[in-house]
Amino acid sequence: MPEQNKKPLIKNKKVIKDLFVLWLALAALSCAAINLHISLNKLGQKEEE
Repeated sequence: MPEQNKKPLIKNKKVIKDLFVLWLALAALSCAAINLHISLNKLGQKEEE
């Protein structure tokens, strides 16, 4: 019986790790998109001047 109780905990930990990794990846992509947007705006302002 104790072995059966341990298996769901391991699955839950894997799910939590996967969600955390996905969250980190989304955060990194969001930062990259914002950075690109700001860089493109700066380039656009330089061309207008």
